[in-house]
Amino acid sequence: MKAAEQATTGRPVKAPVGVSDSRHRTVGLPVVLLLLITLILGPAASAVAQTTPRAAEHDGFGRMVFDWDGPVKFSAETVNSQLIVRFDKPIAGDPKVVLKPLAKYLKGVTLSPDRKMATFPLAVPVQVKSFQTGGNSVVVDLSEAKATTSSSA
Repeated sequence: MKAAEQATTGRPVKAPVGVSDSRHRTVGLPVVLLLLITLILGPAASAVAQTTPRAAEHDGFGRMVFDWDGPVKFSAETVNSQLIVRFDKPIAGDPKVVLKPLAKYLKGVTLSPDRKMATFPLAVPVQVKSFQTGGNSVVVDLSEAKATTSSSA
């Protein structure tokens, strides 16, 4: 009937309200539910600070970088043959990913229960240089500590 009516009048026939037409697809319930879940869980998922620990060996030093979603306070120091890196927000990533590229300097890592402190036992004595970039990244550079030599006359 629709085709016949369209052929005689030359105008497309609209389906009555509430009747589905295969040419006009509606957004399915699963898509709507997915959007609602994303909106609800979005703020909760960002409650844990996002970091992406990464590391690489460079010419004469090793570098680890923690990327954050905003400003963060931090410290990095060596104490009793361990590198201790502290943040005022929890580390969301896995600090173990820095061990393989920095195996020359680090033997392992433990993370505090609140995930704000990573402790790295050192493979060799190191000098630590750390800084924060304007892009919310914390950089920790490690270089082998120079052995002090004393000469006798």
